[in-house]
Amino acid sequence: MKQVPSYNVFVFRDVLISIIREELSPLEPISTDLRPTLTPMTGIRACLFDIYGTLFISASGDISQASDTDGDKPWRAMAAAEALIKSGFLLSGDKTPERVFELYLEEILREHNMRRLAGIDVPEVDIRRIWERVIDRLKEEGRLKGTADEASFSIVALRYELSTNKIWPMPGALDLFDILTRRTMPMGLVSNAQFYTPLSFKALFGSDETDLGFASELLFYSYEHHVAKPSANMFRPVLERLETVYHIRPEEVVYVGNDIRNDILAASQCGCKTILFAGDKRSLRLRREVPECRTIRPDAVVTQLMQIPLMFDEGAST
Repeated sequence: MKQVPSYNVFVFRDVLISIIREELSPLEPISTDLRPTLTPMTGIRACLFDIYGTLFISASGDISQASDTDGDKPWRAMAAAEALIKSGFLLSGDKTPERVFELYLEEILREHNMRRLAGIDVPEVDIRRIWERVIDRLKEEGRLKGTADEASFSIVALRYELSTNKIWPMPGALDLFDILTRRTMPMGLVSNAQFYTPLSFKALFGSDETDLGFASELLFYSYEHHVAKPSANMFRPVLERLETVYHIRPEEVVYVGNDIRNDILAASQCGCKTILFAGDKRSLRLRREVPECRTIRPDAVVTQLMQIPLMFDEGAST
């Protein structure tokens, strides 16, 4: 494991970014059967985005989620064990990889249940706390040895995510940020995310979100608030800030995402216009098995990010 000066948060941040960069390898989007529907959108003054599957190519289609399907269990168990080993821990015992992943799922379920009892409709975890408890339990069972601290929890979580969900910039993302910034259109991010998501912007694009044109007050990441999409509570705080700070109403906001339920339905129910990004087969989620998603229609469909500004009135944001 890389030596991390735990007292220096800036050095630690750079270490995490370097780990992300070491694991990066180019990905290309896989085309879908959908055709773009470029509907003119007059009066749009702000643009909000999902991240995984929209601005980032995501090999798994979304930020890595706990999965207990039979096909996923073996390789996820090995990925979890390897993340611990690469982070400097020693594992021992019979079927320990399987046990690691079993504890991982248990802790996520426990956290979700606790948050639901507290009144959160769609709970989110801070994945560092999940790994902290997994490591503690493995130590109690005599299956793991090594230094357990905040740095190690973060590095294990990051290594597991990188091994189960490769990412790469979606083509056209940087050009899109530049165009919307030059049009002085406020941009924000409303996304299911973890602590490594902001670091991934630096690793992928070479700049932090704010340096890319996103407003700091319009960044809403699920792990920071313990709530996830499709909850309306992911969107309401950002929409309130848009109205208070920029005097922009929800109907003047467009949300761009790749998931009909988590993005299009949720944002439209909060009064936003919506654009379905259908540029990558891996991440496109039409959710036809969900009854309430069968009739929902986005205001537009794009298959390339650079199709988005073609629908906007250039003067609408000023």
